Amino acid sequence: MAPGDSSRFFRPETKCCTFLPALPNFLVGAVLDEPDPASASGRASVEQRIDALLGATPVGLLQPPAYARRYAGGKEFFGRDPSMRCPHFLAEGGRCGIWRHRESTCATWFCKHVRGALGRTFWAALHGLLAAAETGLARFCVMEEDVGREALLHAVATQGERAVPATRRVLWGRWAGREREYYRRCGARVASLSWDRIERICGVPLSIRVRLAREAYGDLVSRREFGPLKVGAFDVRPLDRDRSRVWAYSPFDPLDVPRSLLGVLREFDGRPTREVLAAIRRRHGLALGRGLVRKLADFGILERG
Repeated sequence: MAPGDSSRFFRPETKCCTFLPALPNFLVGAVLDEPDPASASGRASVEQRIDALLGATPVGLLQPPAYARRYAGGKEFFGRDPSMRCPHFLAEGGRCGIWRHRESTCATWFCKHVRGALGRTFWAALHGLLAAAETGLARFCVMEEDVGREALLHAVATQGERAVPATRRVLWGRWAGREREYYRRCGARVASLSWDRIERICGVPLSIRVRLAREAYGDLVSRREFGPLKVGAFDVRPLDRDRSRVWAYSPFDPLDVPRSLLGVLREFDGRPTREVLAAIRRRHGLALGRGLVRKLADFGILERG
C-alpha cells in the first residue's frame, strides 16, 4: 500500500487469520483422524475447542457467541488484532494447523484475485457451493448418528437461532461425553461418499450452487469481447509524481497506474470501446492496449454495460 498507509497491511503475527472458522462435524472428525505428525498442533487446537465446549455442538464447532458478536461489531481489527487470531494459527512458521481440512470460508478467501472483481465473484460462488455442501452434510451426520431431537432442532435452526441448550446432555443426547468419537464417526461417514451421493444428500440448494459456480467459472476464463465501458467509482492515492494507486472492488487488491492513464479515463463514457480508444490516441497521444482495458474492467475501474 501507499507509504504510511499501514492500516491496510496485515500484521505478520496475524496475517488474515483473525477469523475463527465454524467447522462442520465431519471436518472436525477429519482433523482428529489426520495421521500426519505435522498436524499434531492443529489437532490439539481442535481438541481444546471440543473439550472446552465453546461452540461444540453435534452440527460442528461453532463460533462462541461472544466472539461472533465482537467479529460482527467491526472489521477494523481484521488482520491486525492478535487477540482475534484464530486458535488454529500456528505462530511458529505462521501456518494454519488444520489447512488440509479447512472449511469453506478459509478455503476460498483471498485478498487478491486473478482478474480482480471477476475472480472474486468466482471464489464467492465456490464458497457458496462448499458452504451448502457443509451444511447439508453436517445435518446428514446429525440424522445418521441419531443424536436426538434437540440436536435435530439445532441443526435446522438459522445461525442466529442456534443458542446452545443449558446442559450438555440435552444437546448431545447419547453422545454426551463422547464428542470426539462422534466427530470421528462423522468424518469417516462423509469420507466414504462420492460427489454424486453428496449431491443427492444435499439436494436442490447444492445443485443451485453448483450451477452458479460453473457459470462464474465460465465468466472467469472467458476472453470474449467487452461492450461499451464507463468509468466506475474508485479510490486514488498518489505514489509519486508519475504513478498513482487505484482500487475499486477491494482496497486489498489495488493497481498501480501512470497518472497519464487517469487523465484519459473520462473518455470512457459508454461509447463503443473502439471509438474511445481511437479518441484517446487522437486527443491524448496514448495507445491503450485491449489487455489493459480488460484489466481495468476486471478490477472495476471501468464498468461494463
